[in-house]
Amino acid sequence: MQKKGLTKKESEVYENIRQYILTNQYPPSIQEIADMSELKSKSSAYFYVRSLIDKNYLECGSLNSPRTLRLVGYKCEFVKEDGEFCSYGEKGDTK
Repeated sequence: MQKKGLTKKESEVYENIRQYILTNQYPPSIQEIADMSELKSKSSAYFYVRSLIDKNYLECGSLNSPRTLRLVGYKCEFVKEDGEFCSYGEKGDTK
């Protein structure tokens, strides 16, 4: 399903990132995003990630640090004191 304000490819990349985070409980690397989205290079994946950040679908602690992407509109609850793992869910989700 195409998200409002996103191109078809941006929607695909976003959905791949979202599914990865919800399944693995941590964000994918840029290389993993490229692989999941069938992009030819990491620079293409970076372009789409940057676009999703600019359109406020993703947040990023630092584009120079690995695995710092967060989904806008989702909460992250740490399940370990050291913050190694966290449980994602939509904001307002009571699960």
